[in-house]
Amino acid sequence: MYRLTANLAQMIVNKMMKDIPYNINIMDKNGVIIGSGNKERIGILHHGAVDAIRYRKAVEIKKDEEFVKKGINLPIEMNGDIIGVVGISGEIGETRPFGNLVRSTVILLIEQSVALEKANQEEKRKYDLFNRIMDTDTLYTKELAEQAKIYGLELNKPSQIVYVESQSNIDEINLNDLPTFNGFPKEVSHPQGMCRA
Repeated sequence: MYRLTANLAQMIVNKMMKDIPYNINIMDKNGVIIGSGNKERIGILHHGAVDAIRYRKAVEIKKDEEFVKKGINLPIEMNGDIIGVVGISGEIGETRPFGNLVRSTVILLIEQSVALEKANQEEKRKYDLFNRIMDTDTLYTKELAEQAKIYGLELNKPSQIVYVESQSNIDEINLNDLPTFNGFPKEVSHPQGMCRA
């Protein structure tokens, strides 16, 4: 199950509050406020969020109480799991129309963040593999060969690589017409600078 982080929750709150004229809170899967337009509320257990998680539906708070403000709280669900709650503080009649719109936007922002994180992890795996293959001390084990196959590279077949070291701008060298390994990064970090392959 995806875990909603405090950093992402606060980033979403900051973005949403540029367009919504009400305080927004985001609570984790336990109902604790992890992102808010009112920083003093972060870390407080939100009883409206706890009810939204328990009953798996929107919960409206009609009046301010000690640990909750009036408004609407909607569970954030991804892949059948409730990962948190989004709350909008204010008069019910005013906040209710924003409820589903804000929740849908929050879910889209979370999905975008998840996709970006996965893409970054995949890029890191490619770079790590490429650097291992480039290292003259690397032994081409069966495991390494299997990893390389994922990117269309056969380690047991003859291959060519272009290594460029230049004092001038590497962009002046046109390497786009040279063959590249399927899925490998176009840029590789070297101590001398950036190399595009």
